[in-house]
Amino acid sequence: MRAFCPRLLLALSFACLAAKTTAYVVGGAVMHHGALALDPRNFNSSLPNATDAATALHYAALHAGLFIQGLEPEILVLITPHGLALTQPYLLYSNPSAEGSVDVDTWLPCSLPPCVYNASARIDVPLSKQLETSLAGHKLNVMTLSGFGAPGDGTLPLPLAWGEVIPLYFIGRAYSEPERTDHPLSAYPILSESYLRRRIAGRKHHQSLSTRTSSGRIAGNGDRATTAATTAGSLPRLVILSLPSRRYNHSVDMVPELLALGAGLFAELDSLNERIAVVVSGDLAHTWDPEGPYGFSVHAERFDTAVLQWARNLDRDALLKTAAKNVLEAKSCGFPGMVILQGLMDHVKPDNMHSVLLEYGHPSYYGMMCAVFDFQGDA
Repeated sequence: MRAFCPRLLLALSFACLAAKTTAYVVGGAVMHHGALALDPRNFNSSLPNATDAATALHYAALHAGLFIQGLEPEILVLITPHGLALTQPYLLYSNPSAEGSVDVDTWLPCSLPPCVYNASARIDVPLSKQLETSLAGHKLNVMTLSGFGAPGDGTLPLPLAWGEVIPLYFIGRAYSEPERTDHPLSAYPILSESYLRRRIAGRKHHQSLSTRTSSGRIAGNGDRATTAATTAGSLPRLVILSLPSRRYNHSVDMVPELLALGAGLFAELDSLNERIAVVVSGDLAHTWDPEGPYGFSVHAERFDTAVLQWARNLDRDALLKTAAKNVLEAKSCGFPGMVILQGLMDHVKPDNMHSVLLEYGHPSYYGMMCAVFDFQGDA
């Protein structure tokens, strides 16, 4: 299932560069956070074309990172479904820093390093506090969270996990390898599932992966302790918004407040004199595999198809009606964040919005997607 258009993505990249002096919410992305896509060579599956699909998703995430970097944001808002959470309020991280890691062995056997992926971030504490105040004025249940010291001045970083580390890793690749951002399409070719099925031969595929280094590219050798790191200094300042734990069973009931939260974020962020990008970390239906932890549901395909329609065509009803109708049975961690993004996009001029669905697949029991959104029109 494809919607990738190289010419459109290239046009969006040029638009990003052309509009770099304008300050507002300039665009964003929805990015998967599956560990299997960090290095697809470690993902061994008996499902047909599963490794090829994971590889396509890996390259799509690289392109999403390049797109975000091309927007030249000064602030990156990361919406996560797997962060620190309370039952009711949305949390804005409010320590000066956050850091964490993903150990691939937690998810699947890692035989080819790096097996540990680290990320650190500089949190924009003043903006997080400003958002808390302004969103409370919209009667939204949002609060800042700090620890290990006085509010906003914690001496230790707040923890990050897979929902934050994996998107930040792929975004950080674009910032740590600036020489690869001049020609993004040729630097990291997007490989569709159909292309991979037809064209990837073992040696060529292996060589394309094994030539990367452990400092930021896929590592092909070294010991298991080798790590890949995304450092705070290589990224824009971050605002991290974590969803409440009630999203697990009540995401449909939350739709009105999620839309209101997106609208409130847009109102506050778009008024700032800085360029801002919004990234939603999330995966799609988790009920594709009868042997998976959540079993199989016919709603998985219905949900994912609707989300793809939304990402491809900016079809609001596909997300808020069709996907919402199926999400409880499909079990998607990404749905609430996408609704927040939709609430934000409701206040972007329609003529200024463009989207590209980079890749979709379900190589494991859950659906994974990368899509990018440009809010700059013809700028």
